Amino acid sequence: MWILAHPELLTFSARYPRVAQYLQSAATIGALPGLPLLFCIEHRPELTRWVAAVGLAATLMGSVLATLNWLIVLPPH
Repeated sequence: MWILAHPELLTFSARYPRVAQYLQSAATIGALPGLPLLFCIEHRPELTRWVAAVGLAATLMGSVLATLNWLIVLPPH
């Protein structure tokens, strides 16, 4: 009945602080990979616009760089 005399020991984190800290760290590390997925699900239209814009920009810049590379490689007349 020693624990009942000390109500602060009734909680798991007060009774086993090191184990509680390890479990909290493990839960945080386990939850981190799911956060981007939750963000993507909530912000689908904005992400679609950003992906389309970045894809278009990458295509445009790739074509400009390919054209410049082609102009450099061509032998002079």
